[in-house]
Amino acid sequence: MAISSLVMPDADLSDVERVEVLKGPQGTLYGASSLGGLVRIVSKRPDLNSFSGSVGISGTDIDNGSSGYGAARCSTCP
Repeated sequence: MAISSLVMPDADLSDVERVEVLKGPQGTLYGASSLGGLVRIVSKRPDLNSFSGSVGISGTDIDNGSSGYGAARCSTCP
């Protein structure tokens, strides 16, 4: 039985500072499996001196299909 090497992470992007796309090869920094490049998701640093938060909602509607929806929230408390 073979295990697929294709990994599709379901990243929660509600608390992301930036997304970096690095062209390969990046083997010396991130290991041998990053020869073709990599996508680096950098999260926000917590601010321990103030309250903050965000809310996001999304929706989809597909022709001859069903509709979908989603919601996300993020908060930081000192």
